[in-house]
Amino acid sequence: REVRSGVVVTRVDQESAAAQVGLQPGDVILQVNRVSIDSVSGFTHQYERAAQLVLLLVRREGATFFLLLPK
Repeated sequence: REVRSGVVVTRVDQESAAAQVGLQPGDVILQVNRVSIDSVSGFTHQYERAAQLVLLLVRREGATFFLLLPK
C-alpha cells in the first residue's frame, strides 16, 4: 500500500533515544502526539511542543504501531 502522508525516517543516530525505542530508517511517522503530520516542519513543530514524552504513530512494512519517545 502506498503511503500518502507522514514523514519517512531516513537516518537514526544509533546513540539516540529514537534508536533506543526502535525507530528505524524507512519507518514512516504518521502522527506526533496524536496529530497527523505530512512534512518535516510539521513533525518538528509537534515535537518541539511536546513536554517530556513524544507519542509517535509509525508505519513499518504494512504494520502500524506506537512508539513512546523520551525527549
